[in-house]
Amino acid sequence: GLANARLAMQEHRADAVHETLETARRVHRTWIEHTFAPSLPAAEPARRQKIAALLLATEVMAWKAIRHDYGFEAEDTAAAITALINGLEAQP
Repeated sequence: GLANARLAMQEHRADAVHETLETARRVHRTWIEHTFAPSLPAAEPARRQKIAALLLATEVMAWKAIRHDYGFEAEDTAAAITALINGLEAQP
């Protein structure tokens, strides 16, 4: 996680890093769309908005902020992210 966060901070410095992160973002979005397919609305813009919220909830920088910037323990960090995801899945 921290290595990915550090890499993201270097994105503007090297085209290769930018390209790598763009690929990672596409893979992340595909994973979200596949993993959470049953809870995703069929109609836009609700579908796009829920995908955006799930991307944010599972974004490495969100994890970094909770775990490292705010100093929460790993278990509490995982519980917070899980609560966000569960709340999003429960929405129509």
